[in-house]
Amino acid sequence: MDLDALVAPLRSDAVHGAAVVAGRAAVRLRRAARGIAAADVAAFRSVMAQFAAALLDAQPAMAPLVELARRTLIAVDAAPTLATAKTAAADAAREFERDLAYSSQATARQVLAVIPASARILTLSSSSTVLAALQLAVEQRTLQVTCLEGRPRLEGRRMARALANGGIPVRLAVDAAVGVLVAQSDLVLVGADSVGDRGIVNKIGTCAAALVARFAGVPVYVLADKTKFLPPGFPQITDRQAPPGEVWRRPAHRGPQANGRLPGERAGVDIWNGYFEAVPLDLITGIVSEDGVLEPGAVVAQRAALPVPPALRAWVRKRHHR
Repeated sequence: MDLDALVAPLRSDAVHGAAVVAGRAAVRLRRAARGIAAADVAAFRSVMAQFAAALLDAQPAMAPLVELARRTLIAVDAAPTLATAKTAAADAAREFERDLAYSSQATARQVLAVIPASARILTLSSSSTVLAALQLAVEQRTLQVTCLEGRPRLEGRRMARALANGGIPVRLAVDAAVGVLVAQSDLVLVGADSVGDRGIVNKIGTCAAALVARFAGVPVYVLADKTKFLPPGFPQITDRQAPPGEVWRRPAHRGPQANGRLPGERAGVDIWNGYFEAVPLDLITGIVSEDGVLEPGAVVAQRAALPVPPALRAWVRKRHHR
């Protein structure tokens, strides 16, 4: 079985949120558990640990992949035989899929506690949990939603279209308008790819929105079910660079000039294209999970209680030494 081919679609996914990517990863993990050829349970554990590490390396900013790997490796470590280990891995991934769907919907239902009867809400990029929450909220609240576009991939457009299709009044704005538009909002509502030692990690632009909201006195709520909670010590990766052509595309021509532009017009310009950033918890009003609205400090104990299998700790050590 070509495990890298299973991981490749996740590695190249630059538009979907953590919940969607994690659900797709669980499907691939189940397929791997069934298809891995191993001589014994020890060999199977080793290959599963390698595959889990490959999943995490594919999207290291997304905490649900850590939770999927954590649950699966714990189940595999407890299985005494090769057959039971394969079944345990597949069952853990299947249970994770069910919990992922439940947790996202349960978190979405909890958002009613922070949305007033009539609300102007600002969000950015695209989050399946935020979308589900707003689709539920509009049944009981009067909403006006502003979506920031989410450069460079513009996934905010997809979010705005989905909201409009659900009958929610929505406007789309460029990311640079955040300073004006947050001040016109009653609250900022965003998703998260992880909650950990550095705070929350989400799409670039979230920190700017939170800083403006602090200055304007606008509350900021993060929708993050417990699959997004990282154990203490886990890295929150935000320094990966995406293709520079997403920011400034090279001319398609090959000749000496086209339309007056010379080849290499980008020469000497260093393109920065990071997708994610960390937002300190002190900029966040509350974290909405399936358990309700938590003060940022309240998630520390929940994160500390998460057991971590040895193979996952080895991945953490490897990441810290890169």
